[in-house]
Amino acid sequence: PLSPAPPPASRLLVLHGDRQTGGLLLGRLKPLARALARELGVTCAAPDAPFEWEPLPGYAPPPPPPGDDGRDAGGGGEEENLLRTWWRREGNTYVGLDESLRVAHDAWTSGGDRFGGVLGFSRGACLAHLIAVVHRRSGGALFPGLRYAVVVSGYGDVPLPDNLMAAAGSLAAAAGTGRYFDDAPGRGDARSEVSSLHVMGLRDRLIGVASSRALLACYRDPEVYEHEGGHFVPVKRPDIGVYVAFIGGVLRKAAAAAAEAAARGSGAAGGAAAGDVGA
Repeated sequence: PLSPAPPPASRLLVLHGDRQTGGLLLGRLKPLARALARELGVTCAAPDAPFEWEPLPGYAPPPPPPGDDGRDAGGGGEEENLLRTWWRREGNTYVGLDESLRVAHDAWTSGGDRFGGVLGFSRGACLAHLIAVVHRRSGGALFPGLRYAVVVSGYGDVPLPDNLMAAAGSLAAAAGTGRYFDDAPGRGDARSEVSSLHVMGLRDRLIGVASSRALLACYRDPEVYEHEGGHFVPVKRPDIGVYVAFIGGVLRKAAAAAAEAAARGSGAAGGAAAGDVGA
């Protein structure tokens, strides 16, 4: 008998920016989360980054302009004691990247519902992109089932971190995937087949549109959405429509492909059975 088709990917991994938490970002995305659940049956999960954010000596955040948080998170007060970060940069080494990949992968593979996509903002967008890279280079063994990435205020004008191969190799070993991280020449620069939506703010003072657009070359057939705001995830009604249309399109395409594969398998099984009868 044919194996039953897997259930549709019904979860979205949300990765917060620097000086945020998963709960803070998810709270700001409530209108989007409600729309995804209502219209597509997709629910969101937002893990916290593993490291406490610490300001560099002499750090003083600039006052934000109207309508712009002036940082990844926004807010303040008691929230300042909760803020997290995914890594600390030392040159082109992302210190803590191995732990952050593990946290994201543990969230991805836990629970009964299947994840199908990732949405990242700012530094979380960088992590979302690295997840897409790791997924491709591992032959899909890491972050299995990844179909789409929503990259909000991402940046592609920096090289991949020097320790990405080591961090992904550690993750593969810990996950027991049996697949080593593949960094063979000629494959590392290949474009990701993961569907991608790149969201960028025309008034973003921290990550400009040119920096965000530099990431497009890493994906095949990327989609772009520019909004009039700054450094934040836009969630007004027109913005939500863009996210829902993109994710819904990816899921419908995946469902159609699965149905076609099941039909081919059913036809092949039927032909084999008929051959057995006539033998």
